[in-house]
Amino acid sequence: MSPGSVTEHLTFFTGTYTDDSRHGDGGGDGVEGEQVEVVELSLPDTMAAVAAGTIVDAKTVLLLTHLTTT
Repeated sequence: MSPGSVTEHLTFFTGTYTDDSRHGDGGGDGVEGEQVEVVELSLPDTMAAVAAGTIVDAKTVLLLTHLTTT
């Protein structure tokens, strides 16, 4: 087991938005050299990706599971 997996602290935030409340396309701050790809999927498509093994990151799967049970 990786030491990081037992000492890491994570905080997840969830929220809602509409097209009108968006300030931009996302993708990080170019001035800071961030290169973030924004991918939007519906929750059913996302859970299908988990079931298919496309999304396998445990932190992401935990957050998605939380979203489907609340």
